[in-house]
Formats: sequence, C-alpha cells, structure tokens
Amino acid sequence: MLKEVRKLIPLPILLAAISAIACILIIECVGGVERTILALIILTLLFISAIYSSSIPFVDVFSLEKQVSKKRQRVFRVLVGTDGSELAKKAVEYAAGLAMQNKGEVLLLHVIGVEPKIPPSIWTTSEVERRDREYLEKLRVAGESLLKEESNRIALTGVKVSTRIEFGDPAEKILEVAERENVDMIVLGVRGTSKWKRLLLGSVSEKVIENARVPVLIVR
Repeated sequence: MLKEVRKLIPLPILLAAISAIACILIIECVGGVERTILALIILTLLFISAIYSSSIPFVDVFSLEKQVSKKRQRVFRVLVGTDGSELAKKAVEYAAGLAMQNKGEVLLLHVIGVEPKIPPSIWTTSEVERRDREYLEKLRVAGESLLKEESNRIALTGVKVSTRIEFGDPAEKILEVAERENVDMIVLGVRGTSKWKRLLLGSVSEKVIENARVPVLIVR
C-alpha cells in the first residue's frame, strides 16, 4: 500500500503533508508562543510542498539580475570601413556620432584588396617576389598611417577607438571582422553607381548588406 502511495505522490510532498497534519494535531494541545512556532512550521512545510508539486518554474531573481546586468555592461560597437576617400571619412564621422550617442566605441577597418602572399608560378623569380613583398609592405604602412589619422580624429570626440588592417576581399573581410569582433553595426561609405555597373562589377556594400548579421548603415 505504501509503495502505491509513493508512486502516486512524490516522497517530499508526502512527508510534508504528514508533518503538517502532525503539527496541526499538536497545535490543538498547546497555546501561546508554541502555537505560533508550530503555525510557522506548517506554513514552511506547505511552501516546500508547493515547490515540489508546482509545474510553474520558480525564478532565481538574483541570477536573473546578474544576467541583465551583464547585458547592460556590454558596450555598443560600430565597425566602419575606411579607404581614405571623402565618403569614407564621412562614414567615419557617422560612426563616431553613433558611438557617442550610445556610449560605445568605434572599430576602424582598412582592407587591402590583395592577398598577403602571392602564390608562386613558373614566371616568378626572387626579384619579383622581393618587389611584391615591398609593394605589400608599402600598402600596409600606408594603411596604418591612414588608420592612425582617422583614429586621432575620433579620439578628439572622446570616443574609444581601435583599428584593424586586413588583406583580401573587402566584403569578406568586413563580414569576417564584424563576426569576430561581435559588433552591433557596420557603417560604410559608397559612391552612387548605376545598376548596370553594379551588375558587372559587384558591390562591396551589397555583399555586406546581403550577408551581414547586424544592421548596415550606408553613407553616400
């Protein structure tokens, strides 16, 4: 009989119910402070029973507050691509303004549209390889100079700024850095081009818009 009851009623609930009944019987025989203490015991047992029997999950308020606090502490990050053009500078200004409004920071990205290592071929000589390395190094130095100039302009506004240089396809690198750095928005400056030209040549901004997981702001 006891086994059948335990199958129907969980053991903690059964024990709490038996204890509550026993306390009620004892209360009838005592009075004063003892009655109050026993009443509190009954309420505690009933509360424990409710926890075990309820299908509604109880919320850990302190744990929830910690999670909310972590989300609040996350800094708003804006990724902006720059190549030194006037439109790119305008995009940088927009990005700095967004970061300032949201108390965030700016990530400046300059992509050099060539691979850092040019694959050798039957026409490659040591002299050609040396010139290629020198050419890539010049591009990198120029990119660093550009990023330093732009970051100094942003720093004057009081916004925190960091910089990155990448080699490769501009659209792919923008998307890759945005994902890796967990940014909240991408800002790009683009020139207005005809539909036919975009169809033939493709567009960095269009590739980014189609594949980005965060909002993309286009500055013209």
